[in-house]
Amino acid sequence: MEESEIKKLALKYLRFSIHFACWNAQHLENMFNINGKGNKELSQRQFGLMLVISESGIDTISGLEKLFHISKSSLSLTIKKMADAGYVSKKQFDSDKDGRIFHIVLTEKGLNVLDKFRDSICQSFVEFLSRAQKDEREKFIKCIEFFEAIGI
Repeated sequence: MEESEIKKLALKYLRFSIHFACWNAQHLENMFNINGKGNKELSQRQFGLMLVISESGIDTISGLEKLFHISKSSLSLTIKKMADAGYVSKKQFDSDKDGRIFHIVLTEKGLNVLDKFRDSICQSFVEFLSRAQKDEREKFIKCIEFFEAIGI
């Protein structure tokens, strides 16, 4: 692929990113607290952390820091707020040789809230995709499968 084609593709990707961010803001972000404001149970960051902890097995501050590119101090503060709300707990395992390592574990309350938000987001997405034409849905599915195949 020539450099000019790659640049065109990069611009398409940037436009896609902008449109996707706008779609997220319009359809999903209103489900979450923003900057500590609102009467929702979670912020988008808290939801993302809980989802990753639940589905990926990454459960330490260091692991989450590497994945999200968020400082350890910011993550520690967020995790503390989540623990205070009863969504997570911090545990040390006997198998850990380094006594400074804590694993973040979702509590039953955290799992219930995570399921509630996941279901709500899925429902919003179902409603969005149900309005698309069949060929558009098929293209979308192929895009998602491609992103999964390349590890995104």
